[in-house]
Amino acid sequence: MHEAQAVPSVDSTIMLRVLRTLAQHPGLTRAEIAAGVGASRPTVSTALRLLEDRGFLEQRIVPGSATERRTGRPPMRVFLAGSAASSVGLEITRTELGAGMFDISGRLLAHARLPVRGGENGEALLDDAAALVRELLAQNAGSTAYVLGVGVAVAAPIDHDGHLVDDVSLTHWHGVDLAGGLEERLRLPVTIENDANAAALAEHRFGAGRSCADLLYLRLSPGVGAGLILDNRLYRGASGIAGELGHVTVEPAGALCSCGGRGCLETVASPLVLEDELRGVKGGAWATLGEHGDRHVRRLLADAGLAVGTAIAAAVNLLNPARVIVGGQLADGGPVLFDAIDAGLARDAISPAMARARVVPGALGAQAPVLGAATALISRELEALVTPVAVA
Repeated sequence: MHEAQAVPSVDSTIMLRVLRTLAQHPGLTRAEIAAGVGASRPTVSTALRLLEDRGFLEQRIVPGSATERRTGRPPMRVFLAGSAASSVGLEITRTELGAGMFDISGRLLAHARLPVRGGENGEALLDDAAALVRELLAQNAGSTAYVLGVGVAVAAPIDHDGHLVDDVSLTHWHGVDLAGGLEERLRLPVTIENDANAAALAEHRFGAGRSCADLLYLRLSPGVGAGLILDNRLYRGASGIAGELGHVTVEPAGALCSCGGRGCLETVASPLVLEDELRGVKGGAWATLGEHGDRHVRRLLADAGLAVGTAIAAAVNLLNPARVIVGGQLADGGPVLFDAIDAGLARDAISPAMARARVVPGALGAQAPVLGAATALISRELEALVTPVAVA
């Protein structure tokens, strides 16, 4: 890593606004940036020129835009330059650590995974997570001018201060200071984000939610949760834990959930629950039974999809999103799953809300939470690029 070039402090506020605007909405025109920043065009033009001179921005033509179709001239659009900075995204699940290093434009530079050992030992978890991050940093030393820090995605509710909320899914890490422990080990800034929120951010900026101001991202993994983007912003709720769709009741007389409720969506749409059901009938793992061609698998996917559609319908009626993005392990269920989701949504959503809501699979797959955590960190730490910073 090299020392970051400092931008004159007199321009730092406008420059920070420009960088944050482009981090959230890559590919804007100069006029769109000026409108988003809320400053005059000459002021923004000066900031853009200084940032471009220092290698933080790049301009390129994006063919096929509405402007080009109207005028015949392709517009020049502005993006963050990948080589300017990078960050690491780290996903912590009950069984695995996954990490990816991304440049500031969202391009994956390297990734690695590691099984969780001693699941109830928080210090061992932090040691392994730090070692995995150091491995990526060592492999990619010098690939960008500056490393901004580490964003962590976890399958647990996170409050507004970035702390884990008491939750049954990660009880063995209760009391572990994830952010503080990793910052101490890595000497880098660390942010913590819920995995569904992180994936929603990634899909909104880089995947199936691009150009969509209002969307719901549903993560069908061992823990079922949702991330909400409303008016182009992540919605967290009063306590920071909005989106716990996995604990919406879909079967009032159903199985007891780990949260203490009964018949929650997580009890019928978690991949772990479905695999346990399949194993009880056929005695084999999901992937070894012909997957979607197996009649038992198809029935499980169809039942889960119908329940998901019912839960989504409540959210669609309440929030009226234009897009519902389905990700996580179960999102590979294909037409069997998505046809059932559509059926449940059509049955339970009111027509005006359903008319605008389109259900689509996520575009980023398993990479979504890691990329989202990394880009959330970038959004927070961009100030480091416009103030004098010494990098070790």
